[in-house]
Amino acid sequence: MFCSNRDKREAAEKVKGLYPIMDLGLLGEGDVYDSTCRILEGGVGIIQLRAKQAGSKEMLEAATKMRRATESFKAVFIVNDRVDVAMLSGADGIHIGDSDLPPEDARELIGKEKLIGFSTHTKEEAQRAEMLISPGIIDYISFGPIFTTQTKPDAREAVGVATLKEVCSFTDVPVVAIGGITEDKIKEVMSAGPDSIAMISEIMKAHDKLRATTTLSAIITSATASR
Repeated sequence: MFCSNRDKREAAEKVKGLYPIMDLGLLGEGDVYDSTCRILEGGVGIIQLRAKQAGSKEMLEAATKMRRATESFKAVFIVNDRVDVAMLSGADGIHIGDSDLPPEDARELIGKEKLIGFSTHTKEEAQRAEMLISPGIIDYISFGPIFTTQTKPDAREAVGVATLKEVCSFTDVPVVAIGGITEDKIKEVMSAGPDSIAMISEIMKAHDKLRATTTLSAIITSATASR
């Protein structure tokens, strides 16, 4: 849990490389705590809980387990959508979209010490979101879907790598590319300049989550170094 602006800055610096998203809907019978540990053993510095179909109790239980795991690995823990679950579980921050609480209200609730990520889907949305950085309302943005994705039924139309490159060229905030990104597309996506790639299916559907995370993280690191 953050206790100072310095801690928050250090956490924000972990919004890079592979950004795994733990989707409870794809976990099946797997254990949340064990799965989180396996993913974090792969060397990532951040992980997000997403539970679109879960009830409040189930999501809070999962968040509490993930918080315990991330504390052990000194990793940043982000909760998707639910400010209440983030606060109750002691998460390091939240990730919200345009259908959730307005970023200004979320910041007022969660406090200035926590991270807030914000979803954007067009250049115009990314430009507007950038205006929320200097007042300290949000800390990073996600941009996508880069490709067509099956993970989110209500996902917007794919924006493509060229548009991602444009967004990365005009913003100074950390950019997390998301949506339909598979292992074979990592190099193409990273060449556009994002700080991080969020991945769900490639990790959640893997039989060996440690191996998957290690492999994906290494490819992203290599692609970042070569651009």
